[in-house]
Amino acid sequence: MVSRRSAGSLRDYVHGVLDKAGLAEVAQQCDVVIDARGTFCPEPIIRTQNAAAQMAPGAVAMILADDAGIEVDLPAWCISTRNEYLGVLREDGFLRAFIRRSPAPPNG
Repeated sequence: MVSRRSAGSLRDYVHGVLDKAGLAEVAQQCDVVIDARGTFCPEPIIRTQNAAAQMAPGAVAMILADDAGIEVDLPAWCISTRNEYLGVLREDGFLRAFIRRSPAPPNG
């Protein structure tokens, strides 16, 4: 079962709603992998935006990046686009960040 902190706090928006164990579990079953290693701001966010536009509501993406700016940029992007920031795992030489695609906007 994926561990989850209480949702809705500012901390969740900045640090993500999943703990390290939850992120490791999500990493095994994510729907989309976005490899932005070797790129710098704003390219990881542009790649995430483009991929998210094609993702189904509720789908999870893992973004691979070696630009530490993703730790600030991705939560900010999630807030502005109403996607859910799940968190980041630090690996040797790169980061694995996770988002969940927001539900589809209501019609009308």
